Amino acid sequence: MPLTNQPQALKLASPFGMNADVVIHGAERASQTYKKGALLQDDDAGLITETATPCDGSGVTHRAFGLATADATGTTSHDVLMDYIGPYTVLEGTLSNATAGTHTLAVGDKFQTYPLIKGTYNWYLDANAVAANGAFILDFKDAVGTVDGRVYFVLTAAARGPVHAASGAL
Repeated sequence: MPLTNQPQALKLASPFGMNADVVIHGAERASQTYKKGALLQDDDAGLITETATPCDGSGVTHRAFGLATADATGTTSHDVLMDYIGPYTVLEGTLSNATAGTHTLAVGDKFQTYPLIKGTYNWYLDANAVAANGAFILDFKDAVGTVDGRVYFVLTAAARGPVHAASGAL
């Protein structure tokens, strides 16, 4: 079942008074179509590409180290600005359910880890698939009971990093 509501784009958040907005540059890989708020990584050749879905560290292409600050241009080697995703970078995203179509935010969602899935346009946390790695929920932006509520999360170590297989320590 497709999502009932399209999730908003991921973005940096600073709900705990921390501001870790570190902007880095890269060169865009050919034919990219990602949108602002997409999870980014290198293609193992120094060019920036969108992370494979799900982002959960289950494979070398299923991790990210940057968050797109603008849509891709589709032009090879175009300058890409991205927010660096480090161990203390708090992100904000939508918690939904890829199978049921929506998810109602519940107390039990806090401190759970869910994979990040790419929807039609934007990435979201999939409440249908509790995972060992991916997006670890720290707190809620929206109230318990909100359908497809916004949450604050960090990426687990295995879900952070570039394509290189030994990069999970970022």
